[in-house]
Amino acid sequence: RLAAKNMSKDQIDDLRKLLVIHNQTESLQQGEAYMQEEGDLDFHFRIVMGSGNKLLIRLLCEELYYLVRMYRFQFGMASPRAKKAFREHENIIQAIEDKDGELAEILMRRHISASRLNVENRMNTL
Repeated sequence: RLAAKNMSKDQIDDLRKLLVIHNQTESLQQGEAYMQEEGDLDFHFRIVMGSGNKLLIRLLCEELYYLVRMYRFQFGMASPRAKKAFREHENIIQAIEDKDGELAEILMRRHISASRLNVENRMNTL
């Protein structure tokens, strides 16, 4: 919601360019994995930074970031959910670009929930 309110056109354009780069990876094209480098090359990191909320940035980009990345890397990125997660990212960007904070929040909540369920299911199969 805050990213839709606070992100500049340049930040949104850069986020779209990032997804173009992500979409060119062989693992995503084959639907096997959606690997993202850390920091500015991570879609979620950029959304949080774009929120402009110092508390969220501290919690999600500093304190919890590497723990969340570890779980995503170990259990979530390499999965058949890769292409669906990518499409979810595209929809979130569109809502942000449209300055529709309510829709952006709903889409991000659904995206996080689906990712969490994916991680849980993969952990249960170990």
